[in-house]
Amino acid sequence: MKEYVSNLLAYYKMPRSKTALVVPAKTTTAVQVIPAQAPPSFMQTIKEGFAFGAGSSIARNVIDRVMSPGQTLPPSRVCHEPCLLERNVFENCILSEDNEAFCGNEQLKLRNCIKNNQPK
Repeated sequence: MKEYVSNLLAYYKMPRSKTALVVPAKTTTAVQVIPAQAPPSFMQTIKEGFAFGAGSSIARNVIDRVMSPGQTLPPSRVCHEPCLLERNVFENCILSEDNEAFCGNEQLKLRNCIKNNQPK
């Protein structure tokens, strides 16, 4: 222990130059001050509610259109033309296949529908 103390005293009594003394610079950390926010007003709350409701409605409509199996028309827009379904099926078959012989069943259904719905 005596040896330790004597070494320590010898260390501190050693002559040192004053120019070689390096003092560490003080470092400061930047603290970001966030300004206090006022609580939302009643009208701000109403405005955010309307925006949220409109966004939800739009998103729901988009999801319904994407996920629905087929496009359906409202009852007021449904055309009451006889044989419309059969005509559309036959036309889609012709457009997709380019072969009238392949669409023979659809053509037969359309002819029977037209024959059955003619005025007597």
